Amino acid sequence: MDKCPVRPDPADAALFDEDYQRDPYPSYARLRAVSPVRYVTLPTGLTAWLVTGYEEVRQALTDPLLSKESRYDAESVQGLSPSMGASMLNLDPPDHDRLRRLVGSAFTRRRIEALHDTLHDAADRLIDEFAPRGQADLMREFALRLPVGMIGELLGVPEQDRDAFFELAHDYVGFTPETREQAAAALAGLNQYMAGLIAAKKHAPGEDLISAMIAARDEQRRLTDEELLANALLLFLAGHVTTAGLIANATLALLRHPDQLAAFRADPDLVTNLVEEALRYEGPAELSTMRWAKQETVIGGVTIGKGERVLVSLGAANRDPRRFADPDVFDLARADANAHLGLGHGIHYCLGAQLARAEVRTALARLFARLPDLRLNARFEDLEWMPGIGRAPLSLPIVFTPGG
Repeated sequence: MDKCPVRPDPADAALFDEDYQRDPYPSYARLRAVSPVRYVTLPTGLTAWLVTGYEEVRQALTDPLLSKESRYDAESVQGLSPSMGASMLNLDPPDHDRLRRLVGSAFTRRRIEALHDTLHDAADRLIDEFAPRGQADLMREFALRLPVGMIGELLGVPEQDRDAFFELAHDYVGFTPETREQAAAALAGLNQYMAGLIAAKKHAPGEDLISAMIAARDEQRRLTDEELLANALLLFLAGHVTTAGLIANATLALLRHPDQLAAFRADPDLVTNLVEEALRYEGPAELSTMRWAKQETVIGGVTIGKGERVLVSLGAANRDPRRFADPDVFDLARADANAHLGLGHGIHYCLGAQLARAEVRTALARLFARLPDLRLNARFEDLEWMPGIGRAPLSLPIVFTPGG
């Protein structure tokens, strides 16, 4: 077995450069060719084991010796939101399981199916706003706003507050070192707003998830004040950012592959295949959040030392040629696309996966039906990509014949 090196391989230090931001998959392929578990230097200067192989990623995502709780990090790296440590995303069992069961009722198949007409109408209203102009930033004007409305509805965020809440979330998600102060201010605003909404719903509850979580706190003692706030924020942020990225990435993949776009236009029922192949080919969650080894463990034959960081690349796993034939080819006819890990695996598998799929199917179906000559209004090489663990363009300029 490989032993933990004292320091990362210097050849890996440039992994996260500008070329990587534009197209990370060649870098992942080079690393995976040497070993699907490699010790690398992150942009922050920290070191971690980066897992890029499909089977190794599945193993890491289910290894009980890898924790999501940052207390196992010897250097105690602090993010912008220490309070988010109380969210289910950053907890291990049994606390993770308790919180996941608590909110899972909001994401049942039956409830998602009941949102079909609401989703359809919401998508059309957003398209109505920019269709007469013949151009739009699809990311900001459509991909982000559709899921904000849906998760806002489930959580109980008043409709008149959603735009302001969206702006705060937009400033917080995907922050860079240069925008850290702006992101910190946005996070403070998100916390303040959500705390106020929770207080208001305590006195006037509704048929929404936040009201149900308040009842669980006050009547059943099933979660704490900190857990309530952290998980309400997590559901809002995770409930729209990932979905928005998938809408944008799927649209972009179609526009860059005219043969697949023609196939989709000829058979709109391919939308289900489109969503799964987009999740595999260019999923919005490229990297997982950090894990730490509670004890020494072995992933893919490589020994991970106690306390060491592990970063799992879902995007790299989905391009592993050992699992997918011609993995760099975008193919709506791919039979095994749904074997992807684009929404995770194991106990932290995306809680809102069914809602995200429903939103993206509806968004793509309405977008290409309403704007049949939709095309990209920029070179792919000139697009800027969201920094951090997500994979999505910061903006997606499109043009089309006005009308829709």
